[in-house]
Amino acid sequence: MSDESGGDDDGGEKRISDDGLILALAGAACLLAANTAYGRGQPDAVIVFAMLAAVPALGAVVADLATDYVPSIRIHLLLGGTALVGAAFAVPGRHYVNIATLGIAG
Repeated sequence: MSDESGGDDDGGEKRISDDGLILALAGAACLLAANTAYGRGQPDAVIVFAMLAAVPALGAVVADLATDYVPSIRIHLLLGGTALVGAAFAVPGRHYVNIATLGIAG
């Protein structure tokens, strides 16, 4: 007799959770917005808040991949709040690309 489980056994391989995937995409978008803001000489507040949104999000993604940690709603709220503040600082200068990028990430 063979010992077949027939299930989706991943062999103990760690996978990213759904929340981790969302945070990875939003964190990458915030890094892209920060890079765009830096390259185009936009206000420092846009760069700072985009980075403040990206760093904890990507840290949570790394923790999600490395351990059994699943990111909580607090990380989502932190990313969303800081990304929206960064988008608000981009409004007076009419930096529409960063407003859209940070708004969607938020």
